[in-house]
Amino acid sequence: AKINSPGSKVSIGMFHHSINGKVRHDKKGGAILVELKIPRYSFHLNAVPVSSQWLSYFNEQTVFVRSLPYDIQSKLTVRLFCKDYGWDQLQRWTEEFPNISIDKGSEKFRKVVSKSRIFIGTYNATTYLEVFNWNIPTILFWNKNHWELEKDAEVQFKELELVGVFHNSPESAAIHLANIWNDVDNWWYSDSVQMAVKGFCHIYAHNTKNQVDRMKFCIKSAHV
Repeated sequence: AKINSPGSKVSIGMFHHSINGKVRHDKKGGAILVELKIPRYSFHLNAVPVSSQWLSYFNEQTVFVRSLPYDIQSKLTVRLFCKDYGWDQLQRWTEEFPNISIDKGSEKFRKVVSKSRIFIGTYNATTYLEVFNWNIPTILFWNKNHWELEKDAEVQFKELELVGVFHNSPESAAIHLANIWNDVDNWWYSDSVQMAVKGFCHIYAHNTKNQVDRMKFCIKSAHV
């Protein structure tokens, strides 16, 4: 969360309850690909895929999976969004990949992450911010035309891109995952990746135990 003041933005922090507590990942586990669902019919404008643009989003997901070596595909779990909105997401996935592992979204997210060696985020929302706070190995990819960024955010995402965390295409994300698969932790815990992720969290997912005091401080700072 942020407070806007004339000519500046002050980071308040992240207040989502799920970031509390430690979550560890399984170094020898599989990969978890977390999916997005949107309503079939547009009812508001936002920097997200709108209505039938979800079909383009789904196609990017299938491109990512097909671009992976088979041994990684076999250890990939696709976590569906809990609401279907009439898109028949389960049927679409099983038709494209009959043998793929599917999580229908009923299992607790923490538990799913803890069984995986890496989290793969496919949309710009709260989920990957939670995972960043847990310091779980993460790869992100999405279409920038569907997920437009503010100019100040572009700088931070560029830092993530330079270290292989963020990717502009499913193919690039798949290649990177294949390259690091046998030793994900060596990549994720490298100085350059940790610096980029922690810098990002400081601005967009700052976690503090004294959240009320932090908010009071930021509000006062924004009005100085």
